[in-house]
Amino acid sequence: KLYLYESGQGYEGGKAGPLSEQSLSQQLNKDPRIAGATKQYFEAMLTAGASLMMYFVGPAGVQSIYGNWGIREYQNQRRSETPKVTGYEAFRAAKKTCALPAAYQCPQGCSGNGECLPDGRCECYFGYTTPTAGGAPCSERVWVPVLLCTYQCGGHGTCTIEVDEHPWLYQRCDCASGWKGWGCDIPICASNCSYSGKCTAPETCTCFEGRQGANCEVDCGCSGHGSCNGGGGCTCDEGWAFMGGQCSPTCDCPHCLEPGVCGCTVECV
Repeated sequence: KLYLYESGQGYEGGKAGPLSEQSLSQQLNKDPRIAGATKQYFEAMLTAGASLMMYFVGPAGVQSIYGNWGIREYQNQRRSETPKVTGYEAFRAAKKTCALPAAYQCPQGCSGNGECLPDGRCECYFGYTTPTAGGAPCSERVWVPVLLCTYQCGGHGTCTIEVDEHPWLYQRCDCASGWKGWGCDIPICASNCSYSGKCTAPETCTCFEGRQGANCEVDCGCSGHGSCNGGGGCTCDEGWAFMGGQCSPTCDCPHCLEPGVCGCTVECV
C-alpha cells in the first residue's frame, strides 16, 4: 500500500530560483487549466497504488518559486476562484461509491458568501458572518486585523486603516515630515550626520567625540583622544595635548609613543 503525507503538486520549473518564476507559479495556480492537472494528479496517485493521502486543503501556505501545494490560497477561498478545487471535486465525483444527496438548500443562497451544508445551514466564507440582529446569512462583512499601528505611530504620525480584496484589515502609520519607520519613531537627518553622529531629532545631530558642526562634518583632530571644545580645537584626554592640530601624547622626551612612554630617536642596537 502507498501512503502519502503532505502531498500536493508543485511547479518543477521554479527550481532555478529567479523571482520571475515565483510570479509564473502564482499565475499557474489560478489558471483554469490547473483543474484538469489536479484531477490528473489524483488519478495518477490512485493508479500508483495510493490508498491514503493527506492533501493540503487550506490555507495553502506562502507562495514560492515551487508553486502552491494546497488546494486553496487562503482559508475559505471561494470555489469559483480555485480551479484546483474544481479538479479535486471532479475526481471525487468520478470515483464516488455512493449516491450524493441532491443539491442542498440554504436561505438566500448564503448571500453568495458561504457554503451550504447538508443540514441547510450556511458556513460563511472567511471574512463574512450572519448578522446577530437578524438578516441574510453570511451578509455581514467582518474585517480581520492582521497589522496594527506600532505604539500609536510614536506620536509623530497618524494611524490609517486600509482593507484589500480579502477580509484583511491593515493599519499603517503615515509619518509627519522629518520622521520615518514602522512606528514613525526614527528621525530623519538628510546628511546622515556625515556618518559621524546620531540623528536624535529631525535634522538634529548629536556628534560623536572628535566631531562637530551642524551635520558633524568637522573633524576637530582629537584623534580619538579628546572631545571638541567648540572653538575649532580639542579638549584632550589626560596625558594628551592639542599640538599640531591634533591630540598628541605627552612625555619628557623628544619621541613620545603614548603618554609617559618614550621611543628611540635613533636606531636601537
